[in-house]
Amino acid sequence: MSDVTSDKQKKSLETSETVNTKETVPFALDPAGAVVLYPALGNPALVRKETAGKDKDGKTISKAVLELILLGKDKNLQRGQVASHLKISHWARKDLGVTVKDKTVLNGYVTDAESVNVSKCSPADAESLGLGLEGKEPDNGTFKTRFSHINVFPWIIKGLSAYPYLYKVSINLKNIPPGLYNIWWVNEADYIEVRKRYTWWNLVGHMKDWALGSARQPRPFKKQLKDYGGDMADSDVSGKKPENIKAAIYHPFFVTTKSMMDIGHVTDLHLDSRMELYDQSEASVIEVEENCPVEADGAERRIVNTDFHVPIRKKIANFNRIFTDICDKLINKGADILVITGDLVDYNRGIHTPQTYKRCFTKISDMWAALGSRVSGNEPYRDDRNWFLFYKKLLELYDRPDPVPVFTLLGNHDYVNYGMAPWPVFGIPWNGVFDQNLTLYESALCFGEGYNSSSAFIKDVKEKSDYVEWYSIFINPFADFVVNYGDQSLFMADWGVKSNIATSVLAGSGGLHHARHMFRRKTDYDYTTGGGEMPETTQNAEPFPVRNHSIYESWIADKAKMKILFMHATAICPKD
Repeated sequence: MSDVTSDKQKKSLETSETVNTKETVPFALDPAGAVVLYPALGNPALVRKETAGKDKDGKTISKAVLELILLGKDKNLQRGQVASHLKISHWARKDLGVTVKDKTVLNGYVTDAESVNVSKCSPADAESLGLGLEGKEPDNGTFKTRFSHINVFPWIIKGLSAYPYLYKVSINLKNIPPGLYNIWWVNEADYIEVRKRYTWWNLVGHMKDWALGSARQPRPFKKQLKDYGGDMADSDVSGKKPENIKAAIYHPFFVTTKSMMDIGHVTDLHLDSRMELYDQSEASVIEVEENCPVEADGAERRIVNTDFHVPIRKKIANFNRIFTDICDKLINKGADILVITGDLVDYNRGIHTPQTYKRCFTKISDMWAALGSRVSGNEPYRDDRNWFLFYKKLLELYDRPDPVPVFTLLGNHDYVNYGMAPWPVFGIPWNGVFDQNLTLYESALCFGEGYNSSSAFIKDVKEKSDYVEWYSIFINPFADFVVNYGDQSLFMADWGVKSNIATSVLAGSGGLHHARHMFRRKTDYDYTTGGGEMPETTQNAEPFPVRNHSIYESWIADKAKMKILFMHATAICPKD
């Protein structure tokens, strides 16, 4: 693509950038605004650093091409603009930020304009994305990333409607050493504001555009978590109002010299904040004052006779901790990347007490009262609480001394708000136990009196895209996407919100939830009845286009030597 930036302008970009100690930025960034859409925390970019020949002096030339997807305000985004606005930091410094003086991309562009490439723009709408063989690419095959192989959750595009143009960008970071990095687009106003904070949260202009421009404030912007992790997240520019959302939008990319990635696969995490309460519960089958007085010795409960005390915490398998242990083992065995295929959380609306973010003493009666309360109430449950938990666990993997990129996609549990039994029948708890992850004995100790009649975790069969909004903004905005690295091509296929539950129940033991519209042959979902499914009604219809079959057909036709399909949907089960 031609670039209107002259040599004189490039020289000006290189030398005029100065920052003084005042709250001003003398260096004038271009007014064209943009936001990075890809890479994302749950869809990081993989960059292979390899030899690209010799220069005239016989020195080895390297290349490490990073591809990005941007949403922009300008219809004619130029390479010089991209080079001056995109900033890179090592992952370990992702929250410390960099000043406008960071020239990782800019220096490469000044010395070699061809190191930055920008596609022609496409409209930022559903008809530009996820269309597979029907999709039209605006770059004549210049980029490996394809709009036709990416399906974005539509509320992301709608929420960022201030950025109506879609671009692909490639940057040759030939001098960058292997490792994990964060990249983002910095606008001048964002930079000025963030300089007043002690950390760089990346939650700047485009997120404000979203929050202020929407008639219905998105769930993630509800300040619902207090003292999450023990500390307030940050304060706003005025320093008056606390922001209780301790989350940032990251855009990680991983540079490596490996010719092929070893993949660690994890599925069905079912992370749940209530596990942290189970994990600290001292409730025992013998719960009498002589043996187990309800007293605290410092932060711990004092037990008089330990021979009669077998607390339930010693019998509970904490899914949250098991997930971390499994990932550690996979990484120690040599996994270069991790792919997590759905049911990332058990459900959306999780419990939030001090024990969900720290180890502390709590009376058993108080714990039972919290766990037995109504999930739909304001206390102690919070919208999106389990997504905060997954986000925290995900960052722990990225923040390791040997960081690992993690790819995520959604399953049926991720689209529900309350606890779900394996084979629900019209909201009736199976055998009187409302939590299907526990035995009767375990349920009694975890929940106390009323364990077999509580309404807290009765099945709610309503799947809604509302319950993955937080995930889509802070973790992964893509429903379906293809990852290419060398001769490897991975297709991540989303569940598609709706489940076929009734036929699973009628199938009896072994019947599993089925993705209602996954791999339909039409580009969009349709409203027909067939294949033993329930009639399609407005209630049963998908809230957004399901295009994984369109992407699949196009992906299968590609030339990659190794193709791997990742999905949560059950491919084979006793039902059919």
